[in-house]
Amino acid sequence: GRRPDIVSVTLTVADDTIFGRPGEGSPSAHPEGPPRLVYHGTVARRLGLDIAVDAFAKLRPDHPALTFQILGRGDYSDALARKIRADGLQDAIDFPNIQVPVESLPKALAGALIGVVPNRNDPATRLMLPVKLLEYAHMGIPAVAPRLPAIAQYFDEHMVQWYRAGSPEGLAEAVNTLLNDPQRRAHVRAGALRFAERHRWERLRHDFSAASDGEKAPKPSLRVIQYREQRPQPSSDGR
Repeated sequence: GRRPDIVSVTLTVADDTIFGRPGEGSPSAHPEGPPRLVYHGTVARRLGLDIAVDAFAKLRPDHPALTFQILGRGDYSDALARKIRADGLQDAIDFPNIQVPVESLPKALAGALIGVVPNRNDPATRLMLPVKLLEYAHMGIPAVAPRLPAIAQYFDEHMVQWYRAGSPEGLAEAVNTLLNDPQRRAHVRAGALRFAERHRWERLRHDFSAASDGEKAPKPSLRVIQYREQRPQPSSDGR
């Protein structure tokens, strides 16, 4: 019910003082070493780690050197660890069940080939813009993500590889596309880096400070205003 012209939206983007300039943490679309998928952040069922593990299992026959690193912990950690063992994937999936401090994330994520955002489609995730996706974009790590409303509000097919939320088959196909097509991988990386450059915290913090001080912040794009009129304001995931 609030007027769009008095609403300001600030994204929880990567901090340049920690992550450096966009692209510095992952200087190439073709990292050296065995291909590695990565997920970092909260380990919760709503965030679809079981879906990601199922998708990874489908990829293994065609990509035996592929590994998957899961950095984080949460109320789904024990169940996830049991699933990894039950599926016989403990040698290929690295899940230390630890929360990595944000200051250590650039080093931990460096060299990853693909970032995985496996969120389910439910009330807790539809209007969530995952911070991890913004951090993958900033680091130049091509990502796969479900086409959920809040994510699709800010990202398009030039910035991310889409798949249908909740589908291990769809997630596996999206990862497979990026694994098998270096040109597509480079295209997604370049699009994500352009997004990160436009939305650097170095620039957004001035808008945030203006809004906090009661000054008139820059007007959001028409696309964002229309979305706000139709749906509740998206929330931001802690990762």
